[in-house]
Amino acid sequence: MKRILIVLLLLALTLSALASCGGTAEPGSSGTEASAEAPASGTEAVPESEPETEPSKPVSEPLTYEYQYEAPADGSFTVCGVPLSEYTVLFYFPGTEQYQKVGRKNVIPPMEQLLSSVTGLEWEFTIVKNDRYDTTPAAEHEILMGTYFRREGMPDPEEGTSCYGVTADGTIYFISYGPTQYDQLVRTFLEEFFGVPYGTDERSQGCELTECYRELVYKSK
Repeated sequence: MKRILIVLLLLALTLSALASCGGTAEPGSSGTEASAEAPASGTEAVPESEPETEPSKPVSEPLTYEYQYEAPADGSFTVCGVPLSEYTVLFYFPGTEQYQKVGRKNVIPPMEQLLSSVTGLEWEFTIVKNDRYDTTPAAEHEILMGTYFRREGMPDPEEGTSCYGVTADGTIYFISYGPTQYDQLVRTFLEEFFGVPYGTDERSQGCELTECYRELVYKSK
């Protein structure tokens, strides 16, 4: 009987010892916590990628011209030695359908205002309605705009080409087959020879125009 009690007592002690060894570990006591956050063996941590940005747009190149503008010391405006104030602007406005759609009031007043602002002179265009070539000067010193006119020394541009220039005797001309393109012609001309940035109406510091010829890169249809 005593033996049975001893065996049962030993068995109870053994079970108690096993129960104490099988307890769970406290949270955070495991050594695997750090390793769980570390990257897997054989791999490197990849940093978060930066948000993609749009590529910067190329900066447009400034316009360059054959002629380097240099204001005269006295701030005067001359064309082949003649004061600009002695010039008359003649706009040869044909009766074509394209010109009729645009209308003179949409083309001429803005340019009159632009030239007045740039030069400090008052400008008023003389309108000449023509559908045939005019070769007879209407004023001693002319600034000509339109299509159907020619003067001595003026080149005969390819049809559809827009151009501007000055003849040897001082005639200034702007030729375009599209009425809406005169603004671009005049502004380009003022930037090259009057030193006025394109798209502005800043006051020019003067100019000394001589014979020249320029074609624009576009062609009107």
